Amino acid sequence: AYINLGELNVSPNLTFASWVRFYDIFLDNTKASDRRSWARVFDAQTVATSGGNNDSIFFARSGTTSNLSLRVAGTGITTNGILQKDSATSNGWIHLAFTLEEETSGDVTARVYVDGSQVNAQTGIDISSLSAGVFEQAYIGRNTNESTSDRSFNGQLSDIILTNSVY
Repeated sequence: AYINLGELNVSPNLTFASWVRFYDIFLDNTKASDRRSWARVFDAQTVATSGGNNDSIFFARSGTTSNLSLRVAGTGITTNGILQKDSATSNGWIHLAFTLEEETSGDVTARVYVDGSQVNAQTGIDISSLSAGVFEQAYIGRNTNESTSDRSFNGQLSDIILTNSVY
């Protein structure tokens, strides 16, 4: 199951946070071939332009690894080893969050948090190409590309926060 957010308007400042449990990482009987590649926790995308490009923000597992990726308009942060069973709280639940915060320069700093601690950051992200902050497609737990079913989230989400402010 997933949540269709429809059209999503975002400012340069954004916070997404949720308690997350990936079934195919934390369950002991998961075979590598059953893991969902690039499983999306959050995905927002503009409709492709005539040149075939579209702007996006997504927060996902990096491939089938235990790494977590946050991508913003083609610029990204990959944080290694976050989604490992041993690093999670009891029963596989972890609190994941990302923020995008506009700096005085107009660029944006992206930060990734796990269980309340910042684990990675990237400054100087230019989000001017993000179609004035309007995404025609936005989902929690699903890839915006309907033809790529393996990118759907397989697990549980709880206490989801999505806001146009940073905290």
